[in-house]
Amino acid sequence: MYLINSPVVRAETLRFKEEGVFGVVKDVFLPWYNAYRFLVQAASRYEAGIGHHGAGGAGEGGEEEEGEDEDDEGDADADAAGAGAGGPAAARRRVFDPASVDLAREATNVLDVWVGAAARGLVAFVREEMAAYRLYTVVPELVRFVDRLTNVYVRFNRARLKGGGGERDARVALATLHSVLLTLARAMAPFTPFLSEHMYRNLVRALPAGSMPESVHFAPFPGGEEGAEGGGDGGGDAGEGEGGGEAAAAAAAARRASDKRIRASVERMTRVVELGRVLRERRGAPLKRPLRRAVVVHPDAEFLDDVAGRLRAYVLSELNVRALEPCADPLKYCSLRAEPEWGALAARGLGRELPRVAAALKALSPEEVLAIETGEGGIEVAGVTLAKGEVRVIREFRAPGGAGGQEQQQQQQQQQQQQQQAAAGGGGGGGGKKGAAAAAAAAPLGHLDAAGDGDVLVVLDFEPDPALCRAGAAREVVNRFMRLRKSAGLVPTDSVELFWRAVEAGGAGGGGGGGGGGPDAAAATTGLASLFAEGSDELAYLRGALVAPLRPLPEGAGSSLPDGLVSVARDVASVDLGAEAGLGGGELEIVIAAKAGSALVERLAAAAKV
Repeated sequence: MYLINSPVVRAETLRFKEEGVFGVVKDVFLPWYNAYRFLVQAASRYEAGIGHHGAGGAGEGGEEEEGEDEDDEGDADADAAGAGAGGPAAARRRVFDPASVDLAREATNVLDVWVGAAARGLVAFVREEMAAYRLYTVVPELVRFVDRLTNVYVRFNRARLKGGGGERDARVALATLHSVLLTLARAMAPFTPFLSEHMYRNLVRALPAGSMPESVHFAPFPGGEEGAEGGGDGGGDAGEGEGGGEAAAAAAAARRASDKRIRASVERMTRVVELGRVLRERRGAPLKRPLRRAVVVHPDAEFLDDVAGRLRAYVLSELNVRALEPCADPLKYCSLRAEPEWGALAARGLGRELPRVAAALKALSPEEVLAIETGEGGIEVAGVTLAKGEVRVIREFRAPGGAGGQEQQQQQQQQQQQQQQAAAGGGGGGGGKKGAAAAAAAAPLGHLDAAGDGDVLVVLDFEPDPALCRAGAAREVVNRFMRLRKSAGLVPTDSVELFWRAVEAGGAGGGGGGGGGGPDAAAATTGLASLFAEGSDELAYLRGALVAPLRPLPEGAGSSLPDGLVSVARDVASVDLGAEAGLGGGELEIVIAAKAGSALVERLAAAAKV
């Protein structure tokens, strides 16, 4: 793979570097194998009837909790021996059978549809590039696909793949991932013969015996964009006649159009998520803390429909926001300005006219820039007719209605001047495009902040809210318990009980939820102990996420536990409820306990002696 991606295939000189080989392993092989490994382990969980009980699935408004995959360690091939058609099905409640899932009919989840379209696009690209012997273009495209497979499909669908949406939904998601990985192994067999063979042989074990060739190198290369879901090579049946051929061509064209739309929408959605994370990092707002709302600004109605509809749950989950607002009015949250696409204009040979055209473009009003973006034809600027691809539209954040105060308006003006200087500093050889990319960041206006990439603009509302701060702290508590479970060597099937004791920042103990007045009572209602108050949303979330009895440590009993229980793990962690919302924080003591003399206690004791 390293050599395929090198100048050697262009008959140019190569200076071999070990770092390049390690880069291929890091960027291609490891993410690819991790996706395969996750499928095998998730299929084993499915067959064992172990559902997903963690927090933060799509639609719940949060990211995957760290430490949640404490059972996912181990060898994928060892797990594969018990999954699919080759495993001991008699000892299991159900069998993972991807062949029984009709993906064309049952795979209705938006990311199932998208990953299938992306796989077809990859296969078509590899076919085209191999036909022209442009092997060096394959690796970059493969890196992009593997990155999207692991960081979008697998990450966003962890809860579904683990059974969070029910048995049927898990079966469809697993079958979709199985189909994509099988297609990927067949497509990459000419480039990575041994790794592809290794994955292929395990993947086909889940299919009916004899339905696929024994080796990936005996299997046909997968079909392109026009191929069927089952992996045909495309083309209509000659016996169907001209009418059948026209119908097949129309169906293929419709699917290509649908694939193009969903791939564009998901690509923009990933940029929305990335921009939202940049904003959180810039404002020092951890991802576990929910925010009020996110606004996605873009003029494309189809994209906004997708974001507000079938992609909504994923955006809410990955950004951890309570509300999502699509906005089709580019002038409500941002100002528009135009800059030339230097490379495209230079290719036209405008020469001395370039500076004059660039100055005229920058002098256009926001309304005129919007007309360029939404219009179908070109625009005449300084006597030169420009096509849409020769003009770059830049969005810069501003508060709705011009709100934000004089100081914030001055910040915005200073930022615009810096961006114009950065763009001008690039000269006429393409540097202007780099300068325009710097316009992604925007100065925050009060509790609103925004980031954009020149195409889509994301606005987040960072206004402090005590309820959201407590929800974020509850997620942190779940994270602490999950990490403690993992460090103790526990698995989801272990029967344990959870205990807690809160020590407020002011020194008040919060365990037990005692009554009375004074500082202790105030701490119990506004501090860490308030997360565990009966009837609170936070306690309901904690119990649903942890799926184990959750109780306060007995008061006045030191570190003792109820009779019959022994501690298997204990930790003390600092938890901040949110000083900006007027709330405190403190230390939280958490304990995981099990029945004395149980098999779990004996197992952990034996592991400690090794």
